[in-house]
Amino acid sequence: MSNFIYKAGALAILIGATSAHVSAQGYTSASLELLKGQKLWFHSSNAAGAALDNLQNYSLVNIGYGMTKGDFHRPQQGAEEKSLSVGCEGFLNLNSAYAWGEFNFEQRNINDASFNASITDPYRGMPYFMADTHLSNWRNQYYDMKFRVGTPFYWDRLAIGIEGVYKASLAAKQLDPRVDTRYFQLDINPGVVYKIDNHNSVGADFQFCTLKEDSRMTNVNVTVAQTYYILYGLGVASQQIGDGERLDYHGTKLGGGLQYNYRVQGFNLLASVDYSRRVENFDRNPTVPKKDASVNDHIWDAALTAHLTGRNWSNFLTLKGKFRDMDGIQYVSTYDNSDSFQGWVDIYRSIRSTYKTTRLSADYSLLRNRDTEYAWRVDAGIDYVKQDDKYILPASSMDSENLYMHLAARYNAKLGNQLRRRMLVSLNGGYNNNLSGQYVYGGANPEYPTVTDLTGMDEAYMTTDYYRLGASAEYSQQFSSTQNMNFFARAAFSYTKASGDIFNHRNNVLFSIGINF
Repeated sequence: MSNFIYKAGALAILIGATSAHVSAQGYTSASLELLKGQKLWFHSSNAAGAALDNLQNYSLVNIGYGMTKGDFHRPQQGAEEKSLSVGCEGFLNLNSAYAWGEFNFEQRNINDASFNASITDPYRGMPYFMADTHLSNWRNQYYDMKFRVGTPFYWDRLAIGIEGVYKASLAAKQLDPRVDTRYFQLDINPGVVYKIDNHNSVGADFQFCTLKEDSRMTNVNVTVAQTYYILYGLGVASQQIGDGERLDYHGTKLGGGLQYNYRVQGFNLLASVDYSRRVENFDRNPTVPKKDASVNDHIWDAALTAHLTGRNWSNFLTLKGKFRDMDGIQYVSTYDNSDSFQGWVDIYRSIRSTYKTTRLSADYSLLRNRDTEYAWRVDAGIDYVKQDDKYILPASSMDSENLYMHLAARYNAKLGNQLRRRMLVSLNGGYNNNLSGQYVYGGANPEYPTVTDLTGMDEAYMTTDYYRLGASAEYSQQFSSTQNMNFFARAAFSYTKASGDIFNHRNNVLFSIGINF
């Protein structure tokens, strides 16, 4: 995997650096945003579709700093989070091949997070991990590298492509019981596109992912034994005392997707469906592994994106649906201490919990065209999310249903033709309306903090109405009249206000600078 890191990172940097020499023009922030939005196949899972997208070269390098603060957050998120990020991205048309690469690094400092003592991201779809009640700081690093390579159409009919993704993260909890956890993920997604005629194309891709997380708990103060809990979902937990354990998460995901594309002058439509199945095991003490639990996660995705453009106006419509059905499986094991074999043996397994999520969204954008960019745009959308989680025995349930509506407007002010100076300003707002939700715990330990302070407060967050307001401003210009390189600086702010008496607010600020060409 280390060789893959170097190769993927080198490819991303090479694409970004090389694009500078072959790009025919520079980009304002709005024109680059529009260019990337028009690449419908890029937003699918099939890398072979690059042959049907806009093939202009571009490169983007940016550095960002962000801060989030406030009490309106889920229990395992920090009361305050600060992040520093560096990223680069580029597309290169080599005529004989199309290549895209991206690299992102983020240092995230999370303060006053609770109920997590073993896993980098407690919301990634793994309900089994360790938790403690202490408010603790985390110091996390995230590495994300991606590439896509595709071919032109052979015989004016068939294009092939491949996408690779490598993600790695290191997370360290700063208070006993301390945690040092490392997460790795590798994705390989080959695909093909067949062009039926000049207007109709179909595609298919295969998706493979392998992942692993190695988590090690320790106590620096060995004279004080710490209380922690093994979580099994919906507040069900087993209380432990000591210096923790070493945990091993490992799994694979297999899936595939189908796409259909219809395009004529001024109109482009892409429909896609994807399915994947992830199986991930949760083992305790990897030196003598004991399989404690696993998940069997099924995800269906469907999307329809349409782009209608004319001389003066552009329209984008995106409809999406995501359906998740995950089973939580627990094991009963016995230790075999015979001469021929020493280790844990599984004697029984059963589905003890189920997790179902439905996400539906519709988004529409109207843009007023101006040369290769836009003068202004308006975006509106609606998102529906329904969650239905159950623990079978002891019978417990947790469900929520929310409808979020949002509206945004952006204006691309032309400050002058010299050096292509622009000021891109935006205002946005949204409102979340909770339709229903309830948490019912039927276990033997209703006084456990995993019930009252973790799952109970998580349900309170998921069933809270709130509104969100935001604004941003981005200045960009060419470095000089003889260069196609553009500099940009951006500042953004958002404020979220919760209703009710449990939560108050949360705000986020983001500053970034960079260049594109």
